[in-house]
Amino acid sequence: MNHVVEFITGNIPIEEYVNFADVVVLPYRNLQGTEGNPSCLLEAMSCKTLVVTTDLPELREIANGLVFMAKPGDVDSLTETIIQAMGKKDQEMIEKAYHKVQEFSFERITEEFLKLYEKLVGNSYIV
Repeated sequence: MNHVVEFITGNIPIEEYVNFADVVVLPYRNLQGTEGNPSCLLEAMSCKTLVVTTDLPELREIANGLVFMAKPGDVDSLTETIIQAMGKKDQEMIEKAYHKVQEFSFERITEEFLKLYEKLVGNSYIV
């Protein structure tokens, strides 16, 4: 397995390794502890790296059709999905995922919050 998979520990430049990877595998059983915001998924999508994750409603809402999805808690499904993803490196899917993640940028979220605050309290309270 060492010639196929490289395990990296310590303080690592995440973006560099995600860009280097053929596929990022995120086998969530649930999103407990992520506050419903799976940042690893968004980071991988923003690096234009193929993603395999699990088919959870929250992830489907973000990335349905833009990443490969396996059944949560099902090792066979995860294995099959990884094999499928590796055999079909879909550049169009990767590009669409990259553009989708732009909807979650800091600037875009900040803009949406400012619009909401303006709507709730009016322009006079926004600094």
